[in-house]
Amino acid sequence: MRRRVRTIWIAAVAAVILGFVIFWMLPPGGRILANALTAGLSHLLDADVTVDRFETNLIARIRIGGLRITDARKAGGASLACRDLTIRYALLPLVRGRLRLDAVDADSLVVVAYPGLFAGAADTASMESPPPASSRFTLDLRRIRLTRGVLIYRDTLQVLDVAVDGLRIAADRKEDMHFRLDADSLRFRSPGHILAAGPVTLSGRFGEETLTVDAFYAGFPGFEASAQGRAALAGDQRLEAQLRISGEPSRLYRTLRLPGPVPEGTIVAMIEAGGTLSAPSVSAALTFPALRLDTLLFTDGRVRMGWRDGRIRLDTLSVNALGGRFTGRGYAVPEPPAFSFDADADSLSFGALWPILSGVSSPFRGRLNARLRCAGTGTSWTDWRLSVDGDTEDLFYQGSALDPVRIGGRLAGGALSVLLTQGETRLEADLDLRDERVTGSFSGMIPSLTVIGALSGQPGLEGRLGVSGEVSGRLEDPVIAGEILAEAVRYRNFPLDRMTGGFRFGDGQFTVRDMKFEGNRTRKDTTALFDLEKLRAGFRYAGSAEGPVSALSGDLEAVLESPEWDGLGFDAGRIRVRLVPGTLILDTATLARDTVLLHASGRFGLRGDFAGGSLSQFSRPGHAEAIADTAGWKRLGRLAGSYRAVPGAIEARLTAQDFHIAPISGWLMEEVSPAGAADSAAWRFRGICDAALTLTGDPDLPLLHGGLILSDAAATFRGSPLLDSARIELRLSDRRVRLETLTGRAMGLRLALSGEAALDPEEPGITIRGLIGDRSVLDLSGRITAGQLAGTAVLKDFDLGLLAGFVPAGYTPSGSAHLEMDLSGTADDPLLDGTLCLTDLSAGPLPWISAIRTDTLRIRFGDRWVQIDTVRFTTGRGSVTLSGGLTHRNRKLYDASLHGRILNVAAAEKDRFRVLVRDAGFRIRQDSTRREIAADIRLGDSRYIGRVDLKQILDQIRAPRRPPVQAVPSEVWGLDIRVHDSPDMWIESNLARIRMKPELRIGGTTERPSVSGRVTATEGHLTYLDRRFTLTSAALDFTDPYRINPVIDMKSKAELRGYQTFSGTPYTVHLSVTGPADQAVIRLTSEPALSEPDIVSLLTLGTTRSTPAGGEAARRDVSLYEVLQDRAVLLSSQRLSGYAARRIGTLFGLEEVSIEGNLFRFGKSWGPQLLASKKITDRMEVTYTSTIGNLNEQSVRLDYRLSRVFSLEGQTDQKGRAGLDLKYRIRFK
Repeated sequence: MRRRVRTIWIAAVAAVILGFVIFWMLPPGGRILANALTAGLSHLLDADVTVDRFETNLIARIRIGGLRITDARKAGGASLACRDLTIRYALLPLVRGRLRLDAVDADSLVVVAYPGLFAGAADTASMESPPPASSRFTLDLRRIRLTRGVLIYRDTLQVLDVAVDGLRIAADRKEDMHFRLDADSLRFRSPGHILAAGPVTLSGRFGEETLTVDAFYAGFPGFEASAQGRAALAGDQRLEAQLRISGEPSRLYRTLRLPGPVPEGTIVAMIEAGGTLSAPSVSAALTFPALRLDTLLFTDGRVRMGWRDGRIRLDTLSVNALGGRFTGRGYAVPEPPAFSFDADADSLSFGALWPILSGVSSPFRGRLNARLRCAGTGTSWTDWRLSVDGDTEDLFYQGSALDPVRIGGRLAGGALSVLLTQGETRLEADLDLRDERVTGSFSGMIPSLTVIGALSGQPGLEGRLGVSGEVSGRLEDPVIAGEILAEAVRYRNFPLDRMTGGFRFGDGQFTVRDMKFEGNRTRKDTTALFDLEKLRAGFRYAGSAEGPVSALSGDLEAVLESPEWDGLGFDAGRIRVRLVPGTLILDTATLARDTVLLHASGRFGLRGDFAGGSLSQFSRPGHAEAIADTAGWKRLGRLAGSYRAVPGAIEARLTAQDFHIAPISGWLMEEVSPAGAADSAAWRFRGICDAALTLTGDPDLPLLHGGLILSDAAATFRGSPLLDSARIELRLSDRRVRLETLTGRAMGLRLALSGEAALDPEEPGITIRGLIGDRSVLDLSGRITAGQLAGTAVLKDFDLGLLAGFVPAGYTPSGSAHLEMDLSGTADDPLLDGTLCLTDLSAGPLPWISAIRTDTLRIRFGDRWVQIDTVRFTTGRGSVTLSGGLTHRNRKLYDASLHGRILNVAAAEKDRFRVLVRDAGFRIRQDSTRREIAADIRLGDSRYIGRVDLKQILDQIRAPRRPPVQAVPSEVWGLDIRVHDSPDMWIESNLARIRMKPELRIGGTTERPSVSGRVTATEGHLTYLDRRFTLTSAALDFTDPYRINPVIDMKSKAELRGYQTFSGTPYTVHLSVTGPADQAVIRLTSEPALSEPDIVSLLTLGTTRSTPAGGEAARRDVSLYEVLQDRAVLLSSQRLSGYAARRIGTLFGLEEVSIEGNLFRFGKSWGPQLLASKKITDRMEVTYTSTIGNLNEQSVRLDYRLSRVFSLEGQTDQKGRAGLDLKYRIRFK
């Protein structure tokens, strides 16, 4: 019975346990466990915890879905979130005190961490349940898997975000835990900087005794990092690790947008760790073959450092730069503080070092060596030892050798000494820097400031300088006092002959004492003062200064000799200036030119708060030499002005009393005339000015009040009176300028104008009304409001002859103009509406054509269009008819259409051409898609009469074709011009006289024109090798649309009579030119038949090649060049000279014949020449000169000897040009 009852109890207990387990596995039980887990974690972490799904079998598995832990103290999302977390475990090992987790799998885990996360919760938990002395369970973790993990760290105080994306972790425990970590990317973000790395890989093993990293890799922009290592966690705790970083720092700099120059190159860094975990050691090595920072190049760089037992070592520092090499070594110990560092710089190049220091190319050439040694203990620099030494080798300045520079410095026990020497230059200082005070002395003598000026960036400095003094006071605020002596100093050509005085610097104030200076510059010195090329002056000056710079006082007196600025010059001048604290006083300033003298004086506040002065003008008596005293001089007026400013307001006054503008107007015109002195000299002004003007109010918008009267005013231009006997009265008040009256005579016509101008920025405007002459009426009015224009202009019967002084000489216009115009719109897009009518218009003569005339020219304006009514101009016996219109928008031409016709208009340029346009119609058109110039031209009797250089024309045709400069599309015009029915075109030049008939079309664009068609020669002749060839047929065909290179087809012949050849045989020579102009083929044939070399000989000398050679048979295989070469040999020989002289002398009675020049370079200089001469009497000789070749020049010279040393020489040529010279002969023995 008992056994049965026990069995029943056991079954009941098992059923209850089974039911309990089943209950927790069901959804109701799962919800209870989820709530319990949520409450426990919330209490433990002091955070909001939610669980969407909880599953467990209580025996071996727990699965949690949608876990979210949010810190209530932070906003912006969960601190931890996991979509799916599965834990597999075994409960049986709990009996033996071991908690075994077979697997922990997490998917889509997101962890957001920040400083202090769960800190409060951790503190609370530690207070509520202090950790036990020993743990009752041990953890046995077999496997971990994490997929799609994200880790984020945010530090709002440091403004730094670190994020790991795509994190994957796999860990399996065998004997040791084998792990592998992978991440797709690692990002660092801070204000203005973002750094992304990836991928990142870490793998290794972790056991109870060792931690091993088999491989680590991370990729950064331009860099790669890899590492491996091992650490013993028990026993000797030995540590071994290596890290290698290599790449290009330039990519990292650009990614992080770091300031400063970007390093260009490749670096490799190796870091090794050793020793033990309790006493580690680190060594690092950095190498780079070449590294560039801006213009500075480092090569063969090696750095090796180490750290062990708290001691930092610099074992090696070596790098090539600036043409030399830097080396260094040293160590530092933090506790107790101690250090030692040595550095050397050997053979540094001044040429490479100077541009880095000054930003300009180096005027120095040479080498620099430097050595630095420093060591010490403790934190007080009085316990340190420092020495610096430097010297130069092969030093040159602007090509001149300099003495070596040596510098040395020593610091030991608080005593500092510095010495710099170079030849006779010596600068030295000895200071005691102990006890936070400084005492000592300094001195220096620099016999030449040239090198010092160049070193300080002032290359225009030269002279001698000496200085000495003492230093005292506290170290942070020393007092420096001394004496200075400067002699023969010039800075940028400004002379300082001598300066002496004392100085003191202390309490942040620089003070000068008894400073005196003087200098002198002669007017003959033409070097530019302070690089001001427009300034020219000679002067001498002397002055003194005393007191602190902030309240300096002094005086300066200078005498000027012929001062000049950009052509505006004076004869002499004198200036006397005093400086008192805060005020510059101009006691006197005088400038004299011719018989006029200007005298000025005034006071000026150095802070710009006040100013006042006067300018007087005097007429200098003819006997007065000095300009310092104006007693007895005639005053030509006075200007006086003052200025005072307070915060938010200004007050300025200007008065003029009987001030004559004639003396100074010419000087000012020399300065402001755009055409220069030649044009400004044509202007003359005169008048007497009286004014009283006041400017007050807000500095940004002041008010001008007062009046101005200019009486007896006159102006002339190039001797023509433009304005005479004029009186101008202006009144200014409340931002209005009223022209009370402007009367006088303008170019002989009566002038009477009045008007008003409003200067109010809210509503400016202008109104002018008056009379010009007896008929011309002027009426202008308008205003501008908020960018809008509104105005009218009326000009009636205006005589265009008034413009004669403003147009080039000879182009005098005449006629009258009538204008009625309304103005509206905006300043960017003005609208005009009205009419301009010119009647009885004539102007000229114009370039190439005679004067033009027309009865009426009417131009009408609309809102955005301009229309020219049909107008007919006459010039000589011809006429030009023109009509059309255009439209505009925003001050730009939008479209246009102009057309016209030209009838019997002649154009000519002396000694070049004359053209008669018999009939030509033209059209100029522009729209949104095309710009075109079209014309249909028929020419009358037209002739080119200038000189032709055939070689120059061929060189231009044969020149390589270069791509044209790309023109602005809006400036390119299309061309469609036809020339036809023009049978009377002639070329009359030194080479030919040909009548032509063109049938041409000029197309393409103004940027790249093209010519097509034919030019036919109907009659004429040309000169070749000094012979006339009559044209039988000739034509030029323009067939290449891309270049002007006509195809030539020309045939001509020359008849040589028997008396024109040495052999007496008549010849007919045929000349043909065929092919493109740049590759034309010239052929010579003859009747009777001769070879080309013999034909050339026949044309140039009148004989074949065999005749002058004494009957030698002509060679048939020689070239044209060879025959000319043979001619040169023969012409240079006495045999030919004698032969030619006998034959020609016999024929013409000449006594001397010679040939000069180069037979093979026609067109260069004057080419070969034939000279023949004959003495008529003992005193008179005639010389005939003829150019052999295509230049075809002939001249006759007559020489008549007046005495043994004087002679008359007259010469004329075939063009009628003649000249007469008187010559004086000098014989040298």
